[in-house]
Amino acid sequence: IYAVTHLGLMHYYGYGCQQDRNSAFKLFKKGAENGCPLVAAWISECYRLGHGVEKDKERAQKIYNMIDSDLHKMCESGDVEALYFVGFNLVMGIGVEENEEEGVKLLTQAYEKGEIRAVVQLAECYYNGWGVAENPKKTVELLMKHPMPSNKKAQYLLALCNYYGEGVEKNLNRAFLHFKAAANLNHGRAKDYLADCYYNGHGTEKNFEEAARYFK
Repeated sequence: IYAVTHLGLMHYYGYGCQQDRNSAFKLFKKGAENGCPLVAAWISECYRLGHGVEKDKERAQKIYNMIDSDLHKMCESGDVEALYFVGFNLVMGIGVEENEEEGVKLLTQAYEKGEIRAVVQLAECYYNGWGVAENPKKTVELLMKHPMPSNKKAQYLLALCNYYGEGVEKNLNRAFLHFKAAANLNHGRAKDYLADCYYNGHGTEKNFEEAARYFK
């Protein structure tokens, strides 16, 4: 019953195929017919974000409430996908009451079992002190160990660490490159920082035209 779930996730993220959220949602619905709680969780996520279906947060919450206990049972049995999904939601307070410590615990288990997607969320938790002691050095270590050039949050976090000299020696040139990578992946805050870099000449030559473009 997990096969269709994983096929759906491949379409959802574009792993080994063209990213297609519509196809992902159709596969998730097919998987739900087989009774997999995890695929129901992803259907809830699709409704919450409007991915492949019209956004409906009320319906998303209703679905999540129905499978919340089953997801936790899957976490107890060590299911990697469930550990990541529930851990992420607990940290961010999505569909459930926020519990950063428990979320970090589950994300760490997922990471130790090889779930690379957990890296970025754990890195953000260490940077902000969500559920763990604030530790930007750990943020940098995680992101450098698992490079993710196409992940906008990973690039943004590395940019912040280099920009402020948190967890790594301050390096405005590197910060600029990471901000630019994140901005080009459509990270809103990274665009703001990148505009600042162009405006002030931080890590690059001053360029007011580029600054204005990214501020806009």
